Amino acid sequence: MEKLKYIKRDIKNGKEYFYFRKPNQKPIKINAEYGTPQFFLQYSQLLKNFAAINSTATPKSNNKNLENLIKDFKNSVRWIAFKPKTKEAYNNTFDRLTLPITPKDKSVNFDLGSIGINHKELKREIADEILRQFSIAKQPAQGNQVLKHLKALMKWSLGRSGWQLDFNPFSGYGNTPVDPDNQRPSDYRLITNGSIHNWTDQEIDLVKKHGCLGIQTMIELGRGLAQSNYDCMNLLWSNYKNGFFYFNREKTNAPIIVKANPRLKSFLDKLPKVGITIVMNHDYLGFNGTQSVGEFYTPTGELYQMKKEIRPFTQDLFYKKFQKTVKKAGLDSTKYKFHGLRYRGLTELAEAGCSVYEIMAISGHKSIAMIEKYTKKANQQANAERGLAKVEAFRKFNIV
Repeated sequence: MEKLKYIKRDIKNGKEYFYFRKPNQKPIKINAEYGTPQFFLQYSQLLKNFAAINSTATPKSNNKNLENLIKDFKNSVRWIAFKPKTKEAYNNTFDRLTLPITPKDKSVNFDLGSIGINHKELKREIADEILRQFSIAKQPAQGNQVLKHLKALMKWSLGRSGWQLDFNPFSGYGNTPVDPDNQRPSDYRLITNGSIHNWTDQEIDLVKKHGCLGIQTMIELGRGLAQSNYDCMNLLWSNYKNGFFYFNREKTNAPIIVKANPRLKSFLDKLPKVGITIVMNHDYLGFNGTQSVGEFYTPTGELYQMKKEIRPFTQDLFYKKFQKTVKKAGLDSTKYKFHGLRYRGLTELAEAGCSVYEIMAISGHKSIAMIEKYTKKANQQANAERGLAKVEAFRKFNIV
C-alpha cells in the first residue's frame, strides 16, 4: 500500500478507516474506500485546502504572531467597549482564522494562528485566498466579514509597541462598496445576494398565519419599528409607554424614540403580558392540551392555549423557528429573511415622504449611504411619479 502524506490508517471492529491528519490536529475521516477515485478526490481536496492557505506564507515560531495579537486585542480598551454581539462576531472571525482547516463548508477555517505579524508574512495573497475559500463554500457574506475584522485588527496594531506593522496590508478588504447592492465585481469583496427581499403585505400576512404568537409578534415589531430581529426580540414592556417605544439600538447604541403605528398599537394592546419581554416563545413546551394554563384570543383572532412554561426567544431558536415558519408558508427561507421586514418598514417611511434624517431618527442608522440603500427604489418611484405629473401639467398649460 502506497503511503500518502497526512493519511493515517485505523482498524475498528474489523473495518478499515482512513483519516487525513496534520500533526497535533484533529483527524478528518475520509468517507470513501481506499484507492477509489472518490478517495483520491477527497484526499486531493483536503491536501489542496491545507496547502493553499499555507503557500502564501511560511509562519515562524515566535510570539509575534496572529494568535498573540488577538490576545492583546482582547485585553484592549477597544475590546472592552464592544457590545456582546460585536464580540461574538469578532470571536467567530478569530476562530475561523486560527482553528484547524476542515473540509466542511459550515466551518471554513485557515489555521493562521502562528503566522508572524510582519510585512514579509502578511501578504495580500492571504486575503485573496480567504475570499477564494469562502467563495467555494458559497458563504460570501461571512468571507467579507472575516476580511473586515482582520483589517480592523491590523489597523489596531499599527504603531503599538511589540508589533512590526507600519501600514495595513489588508486595507480595502471587507469594505462596503459604493454600489449599495454590492453587485460590482471587486478584488477586495465577494458579491453577495444584493438587497434583501422587500416583503409585500400578502407575504407578511401569509407567514403570520403559519407562525406562533411569538413569531407573529416579531413580524409586527419588525415591520412597525423597522428594527433588527435582535432589537425587536429584546424589547421589554417597560420600553413601551403611552404608545411610544424608548430604547437604544444594540448595534449602534443610537437612542430610538418611535411611535407605534395604529396597526402595531392595536396588536400590542391585545397581546397578553406573560413575561418582561414583549416577544415570548409561547410554544416552548409544544402543544399539549393537558399543559394548558389558560386560553385567550390572539391579536389575529385565533384561539390560543398558553402553556405552563413560556420563555423569551434565544437568537438561535428564533432563527430556526422563523425559517421553519417561512417554509410552512410555502416560501423560500433563503430569500424571505426577517431583515426584509426592516427593509419594508424603511421603504414605507420613504414612500410616505420622510426625509433621510427623519428615517435615520427612526431606524438608528448612522450612515446616510445605508438609508439610501434601503430607500433607493421608493425614492426612484416617487421621483418618477412627480416627474410625470410635471409633464402632464406642462402639456395642459401649453395646449393651444
